[in-house]
Amino acid sequence: LHLVSTLREAEIKIFSKKITASEKARIQKYLEKDFISDINAIADELKDEMKEIKDEKGKHETFWIRREKRTIREMSQLARIHGQLQLKSEQMPVIRHRRKKKRVT
Repeated sequence: LHLVSTLREAEIKIFSKKITASEKARIQKYLEKDFISDINAIADELKDEMKEIKDEKGKHETFWIRREKRTIREMSQLARIHGQLQLKSEQMPVIRHRRKKKRVT
């Protein structure tokens, strides 16, 4: 939850106002370092869980298969989120103005 809220804040900051070069660098560093380490930690946890799953599978087959599918889905979601964040931080201009175009009716 903490990670999600800080990412949300970073995203809001990125898209809602001007960003100085130093802020951009700081956000980029945060995305690279913290988020990757969080993803790795979660991935390691999931890998351990997968090992347990493989060991226990014989005991109650269907439950563990369902669980394994879920953990694989979670891992791919994390990878996707991480990929999107990297793209976002690479594309991010130093200063971005977002003005709504007024519609003439």
